[in-house]
Amino acid sequence: QVQSYTRPQAPDMLDVSAPPAPLELGPGDRVRFTRPEREASVQRSSFGTVLSASASEIVVAVDGRPDPVRLDPARFLDLDYGYAATIHKSQGMTVDRALVLGSETMNQHLLYVALSRHRDHVELHMPQSKRVRGMRDLIAIGQRKGYMTLTDGLTDHDPAAPLPSSVRALFETLPGLAGRADVRAPDALPEHVSQVDDVELVQIATRTAGLLSADFVPGQSPLMAEAGGFVEDPRKLVEDLLAQRSAITAEDIARAITRQVREPETFVRLFFEAMAHPDLVAVERSGAAQGRLYTTVGQVLAEAALSDRGVRLAARGGEAIAFDPASYTLNGAQHSALSELLRGRGLGILSGAPGSGVTWTLGALHHAYEAAHWDVIGVAATGQGVDALRSIAGLDPMTAAAFVERVASGRITLGSRTVVLVDQADRLGVSAMNSLIGAVEARGARVVLASSALDHDPMEAGAALRLLASRVGAAELDRAERQRDPAAREVAQLLAGDRAAARAAVARYFEAGQVVAAGRSELAVAALAKGFAEDPAHDKIALAQSRADAAALNVAIRDALRARLTEDQRPAEQVYHRADGQSSLTLAEGDRISFARGLPEIGLRSGAKLDVIEAGAEAVILGSGAGEARQLLRLTPDQLAGADYAWATTIHRAPSEGVASVHVLAEAGFDHA
Repeated sequence: QVQSYTRPQAPDMLDVSAPPAPLELGPGDRVRFTRPEREASVQRSSFGTVLSASASEIVVAVDGRPDPVRLDPARFLDLDYGYAATIHKSQGMTVDRALVLGSETMNQHLLYVALSRHRDHVELHMPQSKRVRGMRDLIAIGQRKGYMTLTDGLTDHDPAAPLPSSVRALFETLPGLAGRADVRAPDALPEHVSQVDDVELVQIATRTAGLLSADFVPGQSPLMAEAGGFVEDPRKLVEDLLAQRSAITAEDIARAITRQVREPETFVRLFFEAMAHPDLVAVERSGAAQGRLYTTVGQVLAEAALSDRGVRLAARGGEAIAFDPASYTLNGAQHSALSELLRGRGLGILSGAPGSGVTWTLGALHHAYEAAHWDVIGVAATGQGVDALRSIAGLDPMTAAAFVERVASGRITLGSRTVVLVDQADRLGVSAMNSLIGAVEARGARVVLASSALDHDPMEAGAALRLLASRVGAAELDRAERQRDPAAREVAQLLAGDRAAARAAVARYFEAGQVVAAGRSELAVAALAKGFAEDPAHDKIALAQSRADAAALNVAIRDALRARLTEDQRPAEQVYHRADGQSSLTLAEGDRISFARGLPEIGLRSGAKLDVIEAGAEAVILGSGAGEARQLLRLTPDQLAGADYAWATTIHRAPSEGVASVHVLAEAGFDHA
């Protein structure tokens, strides 16, 4: 029995007058998923066979999965027939028999992929054309490298013969490379260097354009609705990427463009224009198969300057600081690290695994230097780190940006008996780190850089702490201390180990009943929210991989907490309508919120978490801190622009200090880190 379904309209169609043809499915039909089905964890481009099709349900046996997937056509109908696929989509597939429709635009890579998908039998159907007349031409296509032009590798090609219009339009307007920094430098290179001569770039463009063409629907807008300003000047995209990382690949640039561009030819034009950025420098990776890295001359010089500065500071000797072991509770590793850091060097680095007591050891450093009558200044990369440094290390710290500004303006004076203790130093990029330790070096002070995540990416370009640690070394803490239960501490140690150890750690969680399986995403969110609401711990947090999942958790947790109250117990809610297109925010007594943007006029830092004490039409009363340190703030509705619920957050934004209880939403995409 065949069931007919009305296909959803493709997004951003320029002409919606002609509806898409209906999708007719019946048992035995082959289908392909054109977008992910997240509830059943089916990836985009997965293939399957229809088992049954009705108006209310489609049952599909997805290739490689033991259990069938049930789809609600009213909610998910992103399917297409799966009898044929582009060669790009077939990569990774294995079938008994393959039938291949060839093309004169194929190359060695595409032909290999197409003719190697089968176990038993393959047929190549090659249409004759002016360029393909016999076996000799087919062999030439099979020898052609991953170039997009039709002339490469065809020794008998007539240069005067016109190229197809689509290919000609692409390549006649591509920018050259002569203006780029790495091409400008060698005098021997010709004045104009074509990007079409760069095999790596053209292979990336070919592969990505092929994947885009498989999903692009004629008549769609070439750009996504959220396409940014880089479409007019692709160089801005390169600058944005290099502001976040010190080195990028051509694949990074291609991926960033495909997030906003859906049409293949538009992608190719923007990709090559971006790769012609005049400041780019290509760096060959010795022995690496993943292609070149790209950076800028300025970034290379900044990293060299930081490295030299770190070596000079570390080599500068001075007064060693005495420490009474009885005055501070430390384990053996923490005591050894403290002894190393008190030897008197101008630069010290402290690293350790999460939960090993890095911030606690900074507190011991604070205590030792203060007892020796030194001035101690606390610094952290973020507002959240500032809070942790204050509560754990007993300092009155500031952010790194505030420190540099106050030193430059003379509001903070550094001297030969000043030490700067920096937590979250892994979050500082090369530029910020250069400014910070440059200020310390110029004034004869000392600095200790601390981190519980040397392998984490910084907030801006350049893994500055990793660079410095590779040059001057680091005192290391190798024992987790955060978990009070010895068994939990052992599991944390396993998680920090290799893949086999991490698997053993996850197995321990399964054995302890701490892993809850759910069939679909919304069920997992609901189960976590229910468990969070029932958890008696006051100091707890929920974590998710993406911001969208964290937002869904926050709403679900709020609903679960209110559902546990009787009608009489539930406090009245107040809805606050916010400007600038933001959604409204509903608050009531007992809610927990945080601010993505700080309010410096009242001393509220970004990331600070506050409890709602009272939610009124004219103002919101918020509480921060606990005990004698608790503060009350009165905010007007206009000041809630950057506020949102704060029971859940992303893993990357998890607080550095420990909490009593953690609830994690784990989905596909989790890696070891």
